[in-house]
Amino acid sequence: MVFGNTWMMSVDGTASRPWWASGVIWTRVASTGLLLVGLGLYGANLTTEQISLPLVPLVVDPALPVSSVLPIRQGALAGQNLLLVTIDTTRPDRLGFYGNTDIATPNLDRLAARSAVFTHALATAPTTLPSHASILTGRYPHHHGVRTNGLPPLEPDQTTLAEILSEHGYETAAFVSSFILEKQFGLAQGFTRYDDETHDEAAVMGYSERRADRTTDRALEWLRASRERPFFLWVHYYDPHASYAPPEPFEETSANSYDGELAFIDQQVGRLLHGVTASSDQDALVVVTSDHGESFGEHEEQSHGFLVQEATLKIPLIITTTGGLAVPVRIDNLASQVDLMPTVLSLLGLPVPDGIDGVDLTEARKSPRAVVAETHYGETVYGWARLAAIYKGNFKYVDGPNPEFYDLAKDPAEQHNLFAQRGEEAHSLRRQLIEIRGQDADTLRASPMELDRKSIERLESLGYVAPAPWARTGSRAGPDPSRMVATLTEMLLLATGLEHGHEAPAWTRPILIALGKDLPRDEHELLAAYEEFAMAEPDFAPVYSQLEWLYKRSGRMGDAAASRQRFEQLVRPGP
Repeated sequence: MVFGNTWMMSVDGTASRPWWASGVIWTRVASTGLLLVGLGLYGANLTTEQISLPLVPLVVDPALPVSSVLPIRQGALAGQNLLLVTIDTTRPDRLGFYGNTDIATPNLDRLAARSAVFTHALATAPTTLPSHASILTGRYPHHHGVRTNGLPPLEPDQTTLAEILSEHGYETAAFVSSFILEKQFGLAQGFTRYDDETHDEAAVMGYSERRADRTTDRALEWLRASRERPFFLWVHYYDPHASYAPPEPFEETSANSYDGELAFIDQQVGRLLHGVTASSDQDALVVVTSDHGESFGEHEEQSHGFLVQEATLKIPLIITTTGGLAVPVRIDNLASQVDLMPTVLSLLGLPVPDGIDGVDLTEARKSPRAVVAETHYGETVYGWARLAAIYKGNFKYVDGPNPEFYDLAKDPAEQHNLFAQRGEEAHSLRRQLIEIRGQDADTLRASPMELDRKSIERLESLGYVAPAPWARTGSRAGPDPSRMVATLTEMLLLATGLEHGHEAPAWTRPILIALGKDLPRDEHELLAAYEEFAMAEPDFAPVYSQLEWLYKRSGRMGDAAASRQRFEQLVRPGP
């Protein structure tokens, strides 16, 4: 084998990692989000295009005046139509109106120039289903109960924005572009039309994702029908989610494939806005946002889901009307996805239900508010610890096995954990986090349904691991995801050689030559590499699921069963 020793002892007697377990080497490895065939891995194969997009501060048009509230009075848009656009996996710092000069997003830029543009809007979770549930209910995940993609679904006892608007005479329709938002997961509540046909044969992205132009076509077809009542239209685009494969000319004209996807979405948003304007003589309230962001190696995470970091929690948010605001503004105050439901209802002159977590963004606040976010993804798929974050002013506290405290005004990329130096302030935020979330916030509700094999495969085809059935009944203190994500990337890297034949991707080759190493060239070498990896990381759950698969392919059913048993021991919550 070409992988060297497993653990080597340093001169001081501590264990040192083998060459392939160096997080420093692979910090900038980019993930396409596709799964290697049969492996069922998060963030799966590593692309030959090294996308390196470091998180940068947002730069909004300096001509926009700064405001602390929306410059629209409550009820001013009563009876108007509502368009909600959610663009999956979108980092605001990659959009033109937030300062990315390498991209052409003319439609969104024009819209933003006539909008309230939020510079500190946050997701409630770095995964698609929980965050969309928060957008539609105005509640944090610990209240609406959807903690990760897949299961449990949003329960019928939760009240959605669509249900409220339908009760007040609105026609409601949704056009979503990913299996993750299929109606079986509960978000169709209140929608008369819920178009989730991601298996459409005309969709070029596969049966679990529908490309933006196809989704726009469906929405425009619905808009062309005559109607006498106001409408609520929700359109969800999935394209910026990995893998990044923008159609031409956006692949050719963009700085990278991710920006190409965003430029393509901009074109489709332009088509959609034109259709909304043409469908009615009156203005429509327009909200454009995202479910979460994307990481390109920040904190050694590829893609999103495991960490509550800025790259994956910070989202774009603009609120306007099709006619534009009389006074466009920039709003720097904290805003959360839970604020969208009460704000929209307030602007439309409709009552805001009790029991929600969001606030009306048209109202001034007497003191700075705190907002929270969480992730249970690592817990439900690998038995890792959950992470939760609280923001207040410029400060952020991350609660987990290794607490973190950041001054985001001075350190927007979270490079300097100040917990040791600012412990008193950190503990103050932790107390507020517990007050907001409650003592039982991390107990996961059991799901009333199970995913079938086809649903699991469709979820995995989008780059996610399906939650384990035993992981949904309680919370556990497992390994710190902040330390696990680098190891996960290292493990995934071992399989790169299989995807690209005898040679590793071009950008990794100089590193490998310098190290005098190589990557596995066939399944036999890959199995040996994973066995070595398991010896080095005996408590790392993901490697045992890969060993199980490879042992089965080699006919070693006893070893496969032992690997499955070890995986379940690590992932299953204790009594």
